Amino acid sequence: MELDKNLATAETYAREYISYLLAFFQKTPDHTGASLERPDNKVLLFGLVTAVIGSYLADRYVQLSRPSMGDLAESVITVCLFWATIALMLHLILKISNRQVVFANTLPAVLRVLPVSYLMGAYGAYCFHFAALLVAPERATAAGADITNMVVHLIVCISYFPRSIGAIPNVRRWEVVISSAILILTIFMVDAASFFLNRWTLSHPGGAAHV
Repeated sequence: MELDKNLATAETYAREYISYLLAFFQKTPDHTGASLERPDNKVLLFGLVTAVIGSYLADRYVQLSRPSMGDLAESVITVCLFWATIALMLHLILKISNRQVVFANTLPAVLRVLPVSYLMGAYGAYCFHFAALLVAPERATAAGADITNMVVHLIVCISYFPRSIGAIPNVRRWEVVISSAILILTIFMVDAASFFLNRWTLSHPGGAAHV
C-alpha cells in the first residue's frame, strides 16, 4: 500500500536523522559523507530539518510567540542564509592562505556544526523555560531562555568547530585555529545583537525580530 511505503520512508529518514544528531557528538566522527559531491549525502536535507525545528523552538520559547507558517518559513530562510554566510566567510578566510580549499568542503564543515548547535541552543531555551516554570515560575522569562540559547549555541560551536574545520582536506592547524576563532567571534556578535533586538521587540509589541 502507498501509505505503508510512505510510513516506511518516513521511518527511515527519522532513523537517519537521529543517527545524524548522535554521530555529531562522537569523539571520532565519520566524515566520509561530508562532501556535497556525494549523491547520497543528506547534510543539506538534515540541516533544513534542523533549521525548521530550531526556528520553531526559538520563536516559541525565546520570542514567546506562536509562529505562523509564514513566520516560521521566514525564520528558516534567515537562519539558512546566515549559515551560508558563515560558510562563505570560512571559505574566504581559508582561501587567503590555502588555494587548495574548495567550497564543496567548507560548506559541509559549517553545516556539520551550525545546524546542530542552533538546535541545541533552542532546545536549551525550551528546557530552561519549563524548568523555570516548575522551580521558580517568576523566573520563566524570555531573557533567561534567550541567554541559555546563546550559551549553549556558543559552547557547541567552540567545542566542535575546530574539529569540523580540521577535517577539511589540506587545512593546517594554525588555519583551523584562526578561522575557528573568527567564526565563533562573529557568531557571538550576531547572537548578542539578536538578544538585544529580542529584548527591544518584546518591550515594544509593535516591533519585529528575527533570530
